Amino acid sequence: DIHDNTIIEYTYEKTSPRVFNFQNWDFQDDIPKIRSEFEAIIPANYSYNVILRGYYKLTNTKSKLLNEDVNIHGWKLNSSDMTYIMENIPAFIEEDYMTAASNFKSAIYYELSDVMQPSGAIIKYTKSWKDVEHTLWDDRNFGKQLRENTYKNIIPTIIAGKQDNLSKAKAIYQYIQKQIKWNKRLGIFSESTIDDALKKHSGNVADVNISLINALNEAKIQSEAFILSTRQNGVPNKLNPVLSDFNYIIAKATIDGNSYLLDATDPNLGFGIIPMRCLNDSGRVMPYKKDSYWDAIAPSMRADKTLTMNAKLEPDGRLIGKIQIKSLEYEAYKRRTLIKEYSNLDDFVDKHLIPSFGKFKVKDYTITGVDSSDEDIVEEYNFELKLFEGLSYSKLSFNPFLLDKITKNPFNLNDRNYPIDLGIKSTSSSKINIEVPSDFEIVSNPTNIHLVLPNKEAVFINSDKLDSNHHLNAEYIVQFNNTKFSPSDYSLLKEFFSRIIQLEKTDIVFKRKDK
Repeated sequence: DIHDNTIIEYTYEKTSPRVFNFQNWDFQDDIPKIRSEFEAIIPANYSYNVILRGYYKLTNTKSKLLNEDVNIHGWKLNSSDMTYIMENIPAFIEEDYMTAASNFKSAIYYELSDVMQPSGAIIKYTKSWKDVEHTLWDDRNFGKQLRENTYKNIIPTIIAGKQDNLSKAKAIYQYIQKQIKWNKRLGIFSESTIDDALKKHSGNVADVNISLINALNEAKIQSEAFILSTRQNGVPNKLNPVLSDFNYIIAKATIDGNSYLLDATDPNLGFGIIPMRCLNDSGRVMPYKKDSYWDAIAPSMRADKTLTMNAKLEPDGRLIGKIQIKSLEYEAYKRRTLIKEYSNLDDFVDKHLIPSFGKFKVKDYTITGVDSSDEDIVEEYNFELKLFEGLSYSKLSFNPFLLDKITKNPFNLNDRNYPIDLGIKSTSSSKINIEVPSDFEIVSNPTNIHLVLPNKEAVFINSDKLDSNHHLNAEYIVQFNNTKFSPSDYSLLKEFFSRIIQLEKTDIVFKRKDK
């Protein structure tokens, strides 16, 4: 019988006919292992690149030569017999803020390099980037589509009245966003032709973004194909080009000396913003008739959100005032996407905003920037909140942490041996000003705190004070100025989030002064 703490031991043998995709082996998985052993017997005429990936290293390796154990039509060959052993392997536990687990699990990978024929001729399978460039540019679903003239007669209308290249590029970008709907399928090759995609108003990511590249170049705006691997697909092999490692394509446009990474698959994305799925280390730029090169995927834009509240505490315990929420750049994209999930603005306010704020009564509101992907989202709400509910009339309670309250620590392991990847830099801040009646005092409030990680990679600030004019000023900032943290930073980040959660549970409590 199998029960908790049972140790299961098993072996199996697999004969692989797939010489191009030889069996890889995961030493590490979602269960702990006392020992994992992998033996590979490969005929001598096959040569593979062997790649060991992951945090944990091999405990032992064994090798031996098997003399003439393979016979191919009378051609007798030796074989190499390699055994790889890893012991005491902990379970791999996935957490938030990581890319594909395959990037970090301890595993061994095989990539066919070359094969010797009986004649002695050697066929090479590991290609150079020069080989890949020729393959892509000759392909009917890649290079041919990038050279089509589908947009030759359309471009003048799209850019009419635009005087500079940046304005022209934005007009073309928005045109593609509206005209070709992404069908959610990935790939670096188009599924049809860009002409068909435009007529059908639908296509995969390559149909959409090859159309964008083509249209930009037609307008004399330098644009190149940028192939990459999404966060959940793993990091591409940089030692040898493997086209199957890449599953996404975007545009790299150069305008007045500035580079912009562009993805037109989502109508809510602003110009120069690429989605989180693309933020995965680096990609390969494929200029036409020039050498390709690796380029880092480092978003210049941030995800910043600010909340400002100006309110007055009435003697009867009602808090009345105005809240403004401003979402910028990537945060505007996220907020726009969220708002559009609801049937209308009233639906968003009733079903999302008010429940997230608590027992607020929204009297009226305005929300701007929803219909333009390049604008900030600005929300303004006139509200009323009864603070005495659940407490005696002499005591009033208010939680000032209204913006993106963190209720659960994303980091719960004792330690983590793979990096933390936030994807994008961010700031969440709030400034609250409350006019307090002179006959009220503050009896408890969140602790003032100023927590800064080394090199200001993360900052957490909270400050509450009642000034001489009886105005409560509360300021709060959570800021991440770095996107990638090493495993050695894990305990610091874990404590960082823990301190935030503890503080956000704390209310400001007002009490009527004793007469």
